[in-house]
Amino acid sequence: MKTVKQKNKTIMIVIVALLLLFWGIITNIFYKKAVRANELIVVIDSGRFRYAEHDDSIFGLQYEILNAFADSAKMKLQIIKQNDLKQSIYLLLNGECDLVATPIPTTTEYIDLVQFTVPILSTLQVIVQIPDSAGNVKNKQYDLAYNTITLPANSPQIQRIKNLSDEIADTIFIHEIPNITIDELVEKVAQGEYKYTICPMRLAKKLKGTYPNINITMPIGFEQSYSWAVNKKNQKLLEELNNFLKDFMNSDTYKAIYEKYK
Repeated sequence: MKTVKQKNKTIMIVIVALLLLFWGIITNIFYKKAVRANELIVVIDSGRFRYAEHDDSIFGLQYEILNAFADSAKMKLQIIKQNDLKQSIYLLLNGECDLVATPIPTTTEYIDLVQFTVPILSTLQVIVQIPDSAGNVKNKQYDLAYNTITLPANSPQIQRIKNLSDEIADTIFIHEIPNITIDELVEKVAQGEYKYTICPMRLAKKLKGTYPNINITMPIGFEQSYSWAVNKKNQKLLEELNNFLKDFMNSDTYKAIYEKYK
């Protein structure tokens, strides 16, 4: 049987261990905050309008806007490439990044989980297809019944296709592919590997210059606003981003950047 002295010694050891554990947790929290104080960790998907690398250069419309914000805030920009929106939101909610800079429709399932910035763009989504051997293409949305549309895994456009399927009261199949960009899917449609995908109109027009055989005349729904996503706990970053975007999107600097991606 333990003596009172031994019991007190055991209690003291447990208390010291708990204090050390608590101090380690607190130190780790403050250390992370100190490290990230001047750093902006951003998750973004790949593509010529998003984030792309070629040789030693980095480009992309969203990236250039991000870079301008980071410069104005005197923050170091750290990029995490992720083409799966669901995984990007997970990283945001888990505190592993500060911002998801993939343009997201503000009507998506994530509206209750994150805070959206002011709209970063407004665009119409279109079906990308190639004519059949007779030169025919799908012109009406109901023509998509019992056809398969290929999209990046967890694409925000999946919900739009499900809604469209309800609207036409017929089945539209969805084929999801992990770790692929919209640009790459359009290329695969142009090569005949897949029959249909969905692409923002502005990007579709740009890609048609590279793949002249694609048809991009069928819109899917109406023009929508797209925004970046911030953790609900980071109100300060949201306010800073919104203030910056409201000014920057009307500036000559932004107009010059935009012209490069027309």
